[in-house]
Amino acid sequence: MTNKPVIINNTFTGSYTDLTNKPTIVTFTGGNAISISGTNQIVNTAPDRIVSILGINVTVTGTYPAFTVTGASANATTFTGGAGISISGTNQIVNTAAMPNGTIAGQMLYWNGTKWVTVQPSNSHAEFLRYCNGVPTWGACVPQVSTSAITDIYANNALSGGTIISDGGLPVTSKGICFSTSPNPTLANTVINNGTGTGQFLSNLGNLTTLTTYYVRAYATNAIGTGYGSEISFTTTTVIVGAIGQFFQGGKIAYILQPGDPGYDVNVPHGLIAAPTDQSTGIQWWNGSYISTGANIYALGGGNANTNAIVTAQSAGSYAAQLCADLVLNGYSDWYLPSTFELDAIYPNRIAIGNFFLANYWCSTELNSNLAWVYNFSNSGYNTLDKNETHYVRAIRAF
Repeated sequence: MTNKPVIINNTFTGSYTDLTNKPTIVTFTGGNAISISGTNQIVNTAPDRIVSILGINVTVTGTYPAFTVTGASANATTFTGGAGISISGTNQIVNTAAMPNGTIAGQMLYWNGTKWVTVQPSNSHAEFLRYCNGVPTWGACVPQVSTSAITDIYANNALSGGTIISDGGLPVTSKGICFSTSPNPTLANTVINNGTGTGQFLSNLGNLTTLTTYYVRAYATNAIGTGYGSEISFTTTTVIVGAIGQFFQGGKIAYILQPGDPGYDVNVPHGLIAAPTDQSTGIQWWNGSYISTGANIYALGGGNANTNAIVTAQSAGSYAAQLCADLVLNGYSDWYLPSTFELDAIYPNRIAIGNFFLANYWCSTELNSNLAWVYNFSNSGYNTLDKNETHYVRAIRAF
């Protein structure tokens, strides 16, 4: 070769007749897009960014506008470098990035942001390929869940929760909140279980220490594993209890004990918490038989003892007291059917508590084997009605 091919102003120049082996002519178009074509063609689509290459085994390295061209004698063309690459023609081999070779039929590649990673084929027929936290995955994923903002923060309590974004393709068998005084809480720390399934949930964080920082994450578990929401931290206050109608310990503050009330403590506030909504809009007091249950306490604080007496006497079934005794709500399971005086104390705060109707609500206090008390929220009056009638129920608990 008397005239050695060179690149001048991004154009390959040289004498074709000086080459010992007359090769197929291919054209390399430089810049942000690259085209290589064959079969004795020279393509000139962007004259200011064209490199014309003569040779069958030609290697071009570098990034526009600086390229290095070398040649040998093999039926291949290799290009390394550049921002975008397009290949056309026959018998062309272009290496644009290091990609692993497959070893099993059905393997796939995905780019993880740094390198190519192999996805192994599934062993199951007709299995779905899902995108799990940025990774293509055969079958199901762990659930996705978000953590709700922390609200109603007091000295010993706070409210959080979460939302199931995706069940990952399998049923959610457990969901709730985990929290700790150290970052990144898991199921190994304190857990509030809010049951199963998808949707939103509320979790009351109780038994907290005053003026202490806590870290909270929502979680959701399926057969694949457990997914966690983002971490949120908060610090408890010195306020022991909030105002009427504020969320506290699983429900709404419905009544705060006053001097003279049973259980009143001048140093430690106590009172009643109502569930945020009704547990029934129509359920019977009895369990199918007229009996005296011994639930005859009218006073504040008597509803829990009444409820236990009713459930013991009437056994398992679908009736007002059983409905309250079985309730697990926002992390609490000590709900009960209120006594007459407890509903009377709650009534003036019904608007702040919310979701009460102008209807009769069952009390846990009975008059005799046939009659039990109701409290009428349309006129704030007591009345006794037949135990086999159906009326509203709102569960409460004490704090």
